[in-house]
Amino acid sequence: MRGGSAKTSGWFHVSEAADSPKPDRNGRVHAGEALGPTEDSFRLIVETIPGLIAVMTPSGEVEHVNSQVLEYFGRTLEELKHWGSTDAVHPDDLPHVTAAWQQAVATGSPYHFEHRIRRFDGQYRWFQSRGLPLRDDNGRVVRWYNLLTDIHARKESEERLRRSEADLLEAQRLSHAGSWRHHLASGTFTVSPEVLRIRGVESAEPLSTIDRMYAGIHPEDRARVRAAYEGAQARKGEFDAEYRIVLRDGTIKHLHTIGHPVLNESGVVVEYFGTGIDVTEQRQARAALESALEEIKRLKDQLEDENLALREEIDQAFMFQEIVGASPALKAVLSHVSKVAPTDSTVLISGETGTGKELIARAIHKH
Repeated sequence: MRGGSAKTSGWFHVSEAADSPKPDRNGRVHAGEALGPTEDSFRLIVETIPGLIAVMTPSGEVEHVNSQVLEYFGRTLEELKHWGSTDAVHPDDLPHVTAAWQQAVATGSPYHFEHRIRRFDGQYRWFQSRGLPLRDDNGRVVRWYNLLTDIHARKESEERLRRSEADLLEAQRLSHAGSWRHHLASGTFTVSPEVLRIRGVESAEPLSTIDRMYAGIHPEDRARVRAAYEGAQARKGEFDAEYRIVLRDGTIKHLHTIGHPVLNESGVVVEYFGTGIDVTEQRQARAALESALEEIKRLKDQLEDENLALREEIDQAFMFQEIVGASPALKAVLSHVSKVAPTDSTVLISGETGTGKELIARAIHKH
């Protein structure tokens, strides 16, 4: 199709009717076969095909479009002839559409492209563009038949899928959890990018088989993990194991891996898919917490011992705080009291009743 500057810029695409001529092995449609019907019959066929159809001249100018094209764009045929200078094609797609169309016109090759075009209400929708050249017996292009197929729903589904995959990869990155799939018959092992990061490798080649996966497991854990996985396969059940892996630089990580079996119609396990979670930080945090609890317990026991010793010192220091005196006779009495007070012995204090006798009895009773 030519824009307002008369430069070839693109074209609309057409599919063949049920009785229309088929292209040969080189993608050619021969004019002798295609021009059999009258012009009126040809236009009738174009109008009845359920699609956006246009017919172009060899140089790329719009010759005819069906009513569906006019209804979709909400424009006249004359306006569509100048679409290259309008907003009919999404601005982001126009350069690529132009280049592809120019290449097709220059080479006479079939055309296939996906881009967005503007509907009458201003909405851009995705379409698949397909074009075939019509050639005469001498191989010269005499027409282009073009079809636009609405693929907007498919594109939206692809975009949702792409976003879901991106969200999944981001969730795996944030949670340090990668997904894996193991095909039992071939032994092929496929993993997500997060597994590569956890394992410290740049490509999936070192993890491409189950034996290579086993090779990365810590030697002390390898036999246990293999037995657990093979046991899960034998009983067609879930796989769950926690183990260590050794990276190429010697770093040790802790993984928690779970796997779910996939059975065919005959009930045979054909593959496992699952998730491997890097729990190294959790294990380190748990070990640090256990160490902290041990230290707290040790400090608690030490504090209790020191508290008991301090209490004894205080008791000893203040045992006779109510008794005042420093004579040799009084010191001798107090020495006897300090020895007998901590015991369970019965003490008889003799002498005249008075304040001194009561103070001695109170000191013995208190301590």
